[in-house]
Amino acid sequence: LRAGTSSVARQSAADVYAVHYANLDHIPAVVPNYFVQNDPAAVTSAAYLYLDTGNGQAEAASEIRGWSAEGFKFVYTSGIAVTALNYAPFVSKMQAAGVRYVQFDGAYQYAIKLIQAMHAHNFTPIVVIDPVADDPGFIATGGADVDGTFSFTDASLLTDTPTPADMALYEHWLQIVAPGATPTSLGLYAWSAATLFTDQALALGGTLTRAGLLSSLGAVHAWTGNGLHTAQDVGGKTVAPCQAIIQVNHGAWTRASTGQYVCGPLVPTSS
Repeated sequence: LRAGTSSVARQSAADVYAVHYANLDHIPAVVPNYFVQNDPAAVTSAAYLYLDTGNGQAEAASEIRGWSAEGFKFVYTSGIAVTALNYAPFVSKMQAAGVRYVQFDGAYQYAIKLIQAMHAHNFTPIVVIDPVADDPGFIATGGADVDGTFSFTDASLLTDTPTPADMALYEHWLQIVAPGATPTSLGLYAWSAATLFTDQALALGGTLTRAGLLSSLGAVHAWTGNGLHTAQDVGGKTVAPCQAIIQVNHGAWTRASTGQYVCGPLVPTSS
């Protein structure tokens, strides 16, 4: 029972469940639809860049297919090696292609490098990065450069008010076991996974076995981590259809979409 699944092997393993499932077969339609509705011209001149490591290429192919089905036209796509030091060539190619929207998939540290390179060349398209950006380090490191950047998430923001009860509990125990540590969205999912394990183990009581726990997890279809995130179909191993579009405004993540989350259908992305 994991916080999330990022590799194809873990996503397809029968004995692996996660509270934040990343399935390469579907994407939530609400994310691309937000940008189609709010800037239809930009999405027809889009670029997709990703860290060319691990599952990056497979994730990129899946998202490009899904977002294209919702109205996006990607005029430039490229992987970026983790050892790349100069991002200027990628910026130049996007400028030459007339890109007005940039999506990046990879660790936030590399997203910052890309954004800074774009600013250095007076290139200011819409920028959307994956949910790992909801980390205090993104804004702390990127500073004013990352203001205006978009992302999307199916979890509560670390700055949400009112604060979910389990958010305060997570942050409280984080400081006990690792004083001075900074809460992150990945940590939030890890806390949720631990909570689900505890709940399931208590429910099974004296009959707790590995096989019994796996069977029990297969019947969990609307897990919210006690309000930490949108309902997750843990047993069904599907991507959450409800998401929030978020944006950095004056040094803090805020919701750009309406309400806590926006829900919609899942878009198949199988090749």
